[in-house]
Amino acid sequence: MIDQVEAAQAAATSIDSLADLGRFTGNPEEFWPLYLAMLGRLLNARRSILMLRALDGSWRANYQWPTKARLEEADANQILRLVDAAIAVGLHADLPGTGRLGTGISATLRSLPFRVAADINGAVLVLLCEEAIHDTQSTLSLLRLAIETPEHFETQRRLRGVVNNAERLQQAVIFANRLGDETYFLQAAMMFCNELATRFSCDRVSLGWLEGDMVKLRVISHIEKFDRNMAAALALEDVMEESLDQDQEVLIPSASEKAFVARSHAEYARLQGVPYILSIPLRVGGQPQAVVTAERCNQPFAESQRWEMRVICELSTSRLASLERNDRWIGARFATFLRSNLGRLWGVDYSLTKLSVLLIVIAIMVATWLPWSYRIDTTATLRSDELVFIPAPFDAYLSEVNVEIGDKVEQGVAVVGLDTRELLLEEAMAASEVGRFAREAEKAQAAWQLADMQIALARQRQSAARLDLVRDHLAHARIRAPINGVVVEGELKKNLGSPVKKGDLLLKIARLDSTFIELEIDHKDIHEAVPGQRGELAFVGRPDLKVGLTIERIEPVSTARDGKNFFLARARVDGPVQSWWRPGMGGTAKIDIGDRSLLWILTYRSIRFLRRTFWL
Repeated sequence: MIDQVEAAQAAATSIDSLADLGRFTGNPEEFWPLYLAMLGRLLNARRSILMLRALDGSWRANYQWPTKARLEEADANQILRLVDAAIAVGLHADLPGTGRLGTGISATLRSLPFRVAADINGAVLVLLCEEAIHDTQSTLSLLRLAIETPEHFETQRRLRGVVNNAERLQQAVIFANRLGDETYFLQAAMMFCNELATRFSCDRVSLGWLEGDMVKLRVISHIEKFDRNMAAALALEDVMEESLDQDQEVLIPSASEKAFVARSHAEYARLQGVPYILSIPLRVGGQPQAVVTAERCNQPFAESQRWEMRVICELSTSRLASLERNDRWIGARFATFLRSNLGRLWGVDYSLTKLSVLLIVIAIMVATWLPWSYRIDTTATLRSDELVFIPAPFDAYLSEVNVEIGDKVEQGVAVVGLDTRELLLEEAMAASEVGRFAREAEKAQAAWQLADMQIALARQRQSAARLDLVRDHLAHARIRAPINGVVVEGELKKNLGSPVKKGDLLLKIARLDSTFIELEIDHKDIHEAVPGQRGELAFVGRPDLKVGLTIERIEPVSTARDGKNFFLARARVDGPVQSWWRPGMGGTAKIDIGDRSLLWILTYRSIRFLRRTFWL
């Protein structure tokens, strides 16, 4: 009973020891010796070994306990046999009496040992015991629990690393936010370098920026002014260019197998007596734009420190690049813009977009510089310079109409006839009265009645005047065209037999050989029009025919009609008058103002509207 209690207490102690070791906070190099020593003591082994298998299949012992124990040939054979057995079944133990070379146990680790070797693909724990294993089941159970301890340790170590990385990332974000509050590049760059130097205990942190094809040293931590022509500054620029040209991180001395050129770094380290140098390129838009070089004399840069420095650089690069672009005069900013975008402009990406933009630019250039004839549109009407009105000569009735509107007439041709029947009667009556009063005058003269003679003679003259008037009306009863022209007004055929009064307008005749064009120029365009300008007229009925014209005169006063305000202009016809032209015919005329750019022609109306609306 006492033995069982002691065994239980021993088992509990062993479990607690393994649990405590799983929470070990040291580094892996310290953990494995402690772990192997604990296994040896718990399982009463004279030797515990961690065996690792390389990619070529060979085995080697990385850690053992006791550390200075001598390895006998028999032990070596037994270790290899136990390793092969563990690989085959996962957990193996020599039973009493079966091991020719002694007893031992071996177990395959479920996860490879960390930070031991990068070229391994298997790990086995081997324990050589002092004597035969009597309680095999209990020993194997304890070993199964023991092989989980490295996993617990690795999990705890990684959790601590995650927490530590999160804290460092938080500090990096806080610094990046503080850097974002800066408004000038040199101040922000100095703050950036000082922060890196303080946080990572660097003797010096420098920032170089790409200008053209060369890296220029811009800032050195804790040094406000320095001579860029010094040998040390020039050598430091060579170091930065070496990292930027390769676009990768350069570490002196290098602890990795990455292939990079570090000749300038090594030479700088030798001349300046700085054993540890780290250069990190800063990328803007995927392209290296700057380099940070950190120098340290007391200790090398650990991987965790390099990771944190890379994070800070990534978070700060965008703000530094923005300040560097904007904290310069406008000419330098424009030159930088051209350098950064010309290469992208000639690339093959977004070809359709680039072609469209190029065509638009060409169209704008052509529209800006190509001269184009600018013409203003006006309403045009054909007018006659000589217009004759034919009124009714006396009160009568229409008896004859020989023309209609649009008919051409020649001078002297009868166009309208009036009824003369009443005039003929009046003529006969007037003639008889003239004869009667002549005889009465002669009679009074024979009787020496002078007063009666004078009265008779006066009545004779009165009748003779009325006779002349009647005969004049008879002479003008057939109205003749006074000029050669065309009838433009007067539809009389439908009024045959109707009475007309003296002075009523019967016909209107226009002369064709004195035709001119009347233009109605809008008040918005009147400032462009001057006498002497030429243009073309297209009639509504014949838009295919263009008639040349020249402005002769522009009325100084505008005319308002139908809500429009325009100026009347007189233009002569350049060329012969066509036979089918009629006064009053209308069309559209275009007046040549002169050459303007096509862009001006397309936009001047909109610009005029905006200026008038917004009073620009």
